[in-house]
Amino acid sequence: FRKEILGGLRFKVGIYHEDALFTPQLMLRARTLSTTKSEAYFYRQHPGTIMSTRDVIHIQRRLDDSVIVLKELQQLSRSLIGKERQAIERCIDQQVMVYIYYIVVLTHSYHDLRHRTSELRAYGMFPMPLKRYTYKYLIFALATRLIF
Repeated sequence: FRKEILGGLRFKVGIYHEDALFTPQLMLRARTLSTTKSEAYFYRQHPGTIMSTRDVIHIQRRLDDSVIVLKELQQLSRSLIGKERQAIERCIDQQVMVYIYYIVVLTHSYHDLRHRTSELRAYGMFPMPLKRYTYKYLIFALATRLIF
């Protein structure tokens, strides 16, 4: 992307998953977007990265920071209208799906799952809306409704 698009937009310092907050805002600033079917984004797995560290404190921080990102995106969506608002709401919905998945995979705790989905409910992010963004999203949203 062009440097001029950034303006004052910067990564939020001190949180994990800052790209999940930065990227949607960057995309809103672009006049045009292009898509490709090319696989151009790969995660490199290294010991000690935020994605591979499994200690409880680290996991809790990752999950807590994910909520910070979700809340900031929600605040942003309230300031938008039309297609821009729809785009950020879709981003939020899909990030909620990833967040719930990580709660299950990283904590293996039904108590954590109940507690954290209750928090999402308080912010109006749960239950996930039944939208057909992708087949995987719709199945996940339905499954979470059956569980809760």
